[in-house]
Amino acid sequence: MDKNLGFLSILIAVIGCSIITFIFFNRFTFSLDASLDSWVKTATYFSSVFSPLLLFASILLLYRTWKDSKTALDYQREELIAQRHNYERHIKNQELKDKLEIFARRVRELSEKFTNQKMSTLINNIDLANRINQLEYNSLNNNIIASFKLNKTSSEALLKSIEKIDKHALSHI
Repeated sequence: MDKNLGFLSILIAVIGCSIITFIFFNRFTFSLDASLDSWVKTATYFSSVFSPLLLFASILLLYRTWKDSKTALDYQREELIAQRHNYERHIKNQELKDKLEIFARRVRELSEKFTNQKMSTLINNIDLANRINQLEYNSLNNNIIASFKLNKTSSEALLKSIEKIDKHALSHI
């Protein structure tokens, strides 16, 4: 019924105006040769009679327009609320994604730092072990050389020095 209200108001106005026009011309004769005063009186009569009918049709059309606008605005309001909720959810998801990316980057940085520290410590320990081995080897060689320098002629002293060095070397193994 609401959708046909505009059509119904126009139909009522047209039918009402047609009936009034028909009654007028049945009661009074229509002549193109009528005086100007007769035309003015006829126009005044139609204006007075048609104005309330057309006013009523205009009010119905205005009401229909207002109701359609209100329905459209209500629908737009609902759509805007839904869009706002979607936008807020999107913003929250984006914030969560950003926080997760920051967290993942920090984990990667810490992992790289930890791995680099472990590798650095391992390399330093290997380097230290190599230096200690080198120092032990050099100290053994220096002891042998020192023994040769002290006891160049004594073969017994040489054998004793070698035995000492062997005992010392075997004790580290």
